[in-house]
Amino acid sequence: MTNAPSLDQLKQAIALKEQIARLEARFNAILGGGTLPSFTPAPIPRRGRPPGSQRMSEEGKAQIAAAQKARWAKFHESKGTVPRTTTTKKRNFSPESKARIAAAVKARWAKFHESHGIVPMGALPKKGGMSPIGRAKIAAAQMARWAKFRATKGTAPKARLPKKRIISPESRARMAAAVKARWA
Repeated sequence: MTNAPSLDQLKQAIALKEQIARLEARFNAILGGGTLPSFTPAPIPRRGRPPGSQRMSEEGKAQIAAAQKARWAKFHESKGTVPRTTTTKKRNFSPESKARIAAAVKARWAKFHESHGIVPMGALPKKGGMSPIGRAKIAAAQMARWAKFRATKGTAPKARLPKKRIISPESRARMAAAVKARWA
């Protein structure tokens, strides 16, 4: 159900439209040509410190840092906790322990591969491991096959392209209707 405006509402809308047109005409007459003056908005005042003003001195920064450390020390003292030290030394493995861990990992993987019947990647033969003699034999056989083919037919075989499906206009219309019905 639509809310259509009544006849009285339409009359009021027309009267307002005419009044707006008259006011615009008066406005254009006052400006002498109808162009509005160019308007550039005033810059928005910045908050905080203006650019280029003084920055905090190193002494001020040091005082703030010392006061913050004192507050944290007081907090830890009241809670009875020990603050973390930032100078904890990083622990590194010695070369001997690294070697021992690596050997254990290799042994663990070897046991896993053996129990599951998996051949590790290092045990597989390298790709392209054919000898030059084997390559020469294959190349000679291929040459002989091509020579025999050329002698019988004269040219190389052409690539066979798949047959293009031809769809009737009725089938196209049926498919289009099915797609429309699916997305309706």
